[in-house]
Amino acid sequence: MNEKLNGIKQVDHFGVYGVIFNSKGNHVLLIEKSKGPYKGMLDLPGGRPEFNELPEETLYREILEETGLYVQKSKQVEYLVNIFKYDKTQFRRTALIYLVQAVGNIRTRPDG
Repeated sequence: MNEKLNGIKQVDHFGVYGVIFNSKGNHVLLIEKSKGPYKGMLDLPGGRPEFNELPEETLYREILEETGLYVQKSKQVEYLVNIFKYDKTQFRRTALIYLVQAVGNIRTRPDG
């Protein structure tokens, strides 16, 4: 949903993200963002749900698309809200965070 308040564009973004540890539990898998306000920054794999998707369906699809890994198990562990400005726009990013166990071979390619 996009609105304007006092001439400033406001954008609301909802996403679902996974925290994936390596087998030793001492590293977390991150992706490099390829566009938008987070371009060049590291982020958890995940993204915006498609219209008819449940959050866990989004999580499984996004992790597979971005990493090549298949989710075996997931558990929601956090709900976060971040409000920030970027290029004359105010964003509100709401995120569901899941702890994820995944299998497969990690594929590297640009996000998005």
